[in-house]
Amino acid sequence: MMIFIPPFEKHHTSSAVAAALVILAPVIYLVRITIKYTIPAIKGKTALEINQTGIIDYARHFIIEWADITDLRLFYNRGMATIYFHFKDTEGVEDYIRTRLIWVSGDSREIYSIIAANLEDRNPNWKIKHE
Repeated sequence: MMIFIPPFEKHHTSSAVAAALVILAPVIYLVRITIKYTIPAIKGKTALEINQTGIIDYARHFIIEWADITDLRLFYNRGMATIYFHFKDTEGVEDYIRTRLIWVSGDSREIYSIIAANLEDRNPNWKIKHE
């Protein structure tokens, strides 16, 4: 606490603001993560839906239609699986969105296989390239 006391004295307002930001930034981040991911997960809400239209990520609020997906990749980093959806946006520019599977129940490779199988059925231009 001695580190943060001097900035809050009378003539150190800029230091006090900087110290407050250093303290508030992690708190705001944790609140955001709790509201966006933890509370819905505890309530059992759907995080990722695979349906006839495409893939819907409710946590990050995006929808990718099957026909728009150009590539799919599954990566593991620090014990956490992430699927990368490569697609062309409305202007034809190649882009990607990644979804961490930490909030999705089930085996990561099985989820990847389900998505890949749906792509083969619904997107004639897509062939499984790699995993």
